[in-house]
Amino acid sequence: MVEKLFSELKIVVPKEPLPTVELDMESLPDWSFDKIVVKALEPITSKSPSLVATIYVIRGESVSFHEPTDSSFFCVAGSAKILSTIFEALNKIKGIRVKYSDSVSPDDCAGHAQYHLEGGHLWYAVDAVWWASKHK
Repeated sequence: MVEKLFSELKIVVPKEPLPTVELDMESLPDWSFDKIVVKALEPITSKSPSLVATIYVIRGESVSFHEPTDSSFFCVAGSAKILSTIFEALNKIKGIRVKYSDSVSPDDCAGHAQYHLEGGHLWYAVDAVWWASKHK
C-alpha cells in the first residue's frame, strides 16, 4: 500500500452542479460498502490510466425510494462516464436500491472526496490528510 498527502493528488474540484447516483445504504448486503465501490472503480483505472477524476460521497437522509432512508449520493468530478459505471455496478447486486438522483452543488461536495482515480490507480481517503492506494 502507498500513501500520499491530499495535496499531492490532483483532486478534481467541481465548478458546477453534479448529477448523483443514490444508494439506499439500508439495502446493502452484509459485505462492505468500500468493497462494492472499489470493485466498480478498479477496472476503470487499468482501462484509462490517464484519467483523473474524483468521486465524492455525500451521506444523508432521503425519501427518494418512497420511504425514509439513509442514503449515499455519489457524484463524480472529472468524468461523467464513471457515474454510470458506479450505477451499473451497484444495480447488478441483488436487492440493492440505487437510482440516478438530483444534482448537488459544488459547495455540497466540499469535504466529501472519498475516492480518486489518477495515474492508473484508485486512491481512497484514509482521513482528511492522507490517501492510500493498493498499488506499489
